[in-house]
Amino acid sequence: MLRRYLYKFISIILLIPTIWVLFQLEFEKPSLKLMPDIKYIGKIQPLSIDISDRKTGLRKIYVGIGQNGKDKIIHSQSFPYSLLRKDRVHQVNLNLEIEPRNLGFRDGEATLTVSVKDYSLNRFFRGNHTLIKRKVIIDTLPPRLTVLTPLNYLNQGGSGLIIYEAHEEIAQSGIRMGDLFFPGFKGKLSQKEVYLVYFAVPYNASFPIKMNLVAKDYAGNETVVEFPYHVRKKIFKKDEIQLSQDFLSKVKTRFGSKSQSPDSPLEIFLWVNGRLRSQNHRRILEICSKTHQRPLWDGPFLRMKRSKSMAGYADERTYYYNGKPVDRQVHLGIDLASTAHSPVEAANNGIVAFADDLGIYGNTIILDHGLGLFSMYGHLSNIQVTTGQKVRKGEVIGYTGSTGLAGGDHLHFSMMVSGVFVNPIEWWDRHWIQDNVVTKLRNVGRY
Repeated sequence: MLRRYLYKFISIILLIPTIWVLFQLEFEKPSLKLMPDIKYIGKIQPLSIDISDRKTGLRKIYVGIGQNGKDKIIHSQSFPYSLLRKDRVHQVNLNLEIEPRNLGFRDGEATLTVSVKDYSLNRFFRGNHTLIKRKVIIDTLPPRLTVLTPLNYLNQGGSGLIIYEAHEEIAQSGIRMGDLFFPGFKGKLSQKEVYLVYFAVPYNASFPIKMNLVAKDYAGNETVVEFPYHVRKKIFKKDEIQLSQDFLSKVKTRFGSKSQSPDSPLEIFLWVNGRLRSQNHRRILEICSKTHQRPLWDGPFLRMKRSKSMAGYADERTYYYNGKPVDRQVHLGIDLASTAHSPVEAANNGIVAFADDLGIYGNTIILDHGLGLFSMYGHLSNIQVTTGQKVRKGEVIGYTGSTGLAGGDHLHFSMMVSGVFVNPIEWWDRHWIQDNVVTKLRNVGRY
């Protein structure tokens, strides 16, 4: 009897470590995720690493970089062992910075190494191992740019074109003007690789206007280049609009169900003219954020045939009700009136970016002409195109109407550069296009 109990006791003693070994012997490697998916390292490269091991826990982390046989430790960390899994470290989030110059490295190819081991008994007690070795390019120098358009005369509320050359691959470039950024697009002129950026000087820009050409490479290095320009100040028209009870009643009928304002026709109008207008402009900016990567347009843009201008670009409108001013807004386009339901033609070649109701503009079409240039047609009675459709210059795309916040049948025509409203008169003017676009392209093509 005693011998039997002794055998059982010995069996239990031997079984405990066996169970422990089996419990510790697992084959799942630690999880390892780099953010960003790093390929380039600039002057100061942030690096986030998410590391986890949900079973036996983390044992050791190593992050290093090597170049030409020289290795430097960026981060090394070991974690204490505990008999209980719940007391071990199972997840770590590292936020590191790599400064290659301070580590003694030069620009060029290097190897980034990230190694993680866990407490598994796999690989003869050395643990499961996750290893990332990644070839990276150290680049600490900002990109070089050459501006190829030395003369740039601009109008307040107008458009401009800058052509420039980059002497290395760049991730992003364009013109920065305060909070605005106008992206550059890569192209070829007479087999010469260049970048073109169409940009706008807003109607409400504060003088002196400061703008620069900026570029960022894939390592995050940024260069800022000044270029010559002159902006002519413009005085825009001021207009007074008297709000009739009949017009306010129509606005209530059209927009009352959408308004969050009280039932008063005036309050509904103020909501439409203010808050809904702002919402619509944010939507236009969103639409204009996606553009074709090459120019689609050709020559001056068409002005609506046999039409009369009823309101101008950047007119500052003061709205009166019962003899008192109740609101102020700026008209960001040109109103063109002809006979009711007149055909509306595409001002130039393009792709339909939007064709639907757009709040204050009613039935609206927005055409993408490439490289950030767009035209808009509002208050239409009828839309003849669909989103994504290609249209030719002069093709009928709709008919004038009085939809949206319109007092009568007319076309609201706007031009936008990267979502910023500009004066359409420039784009109607053959001489302006010749001097500010065609001649620049031709001169650069001769270099």
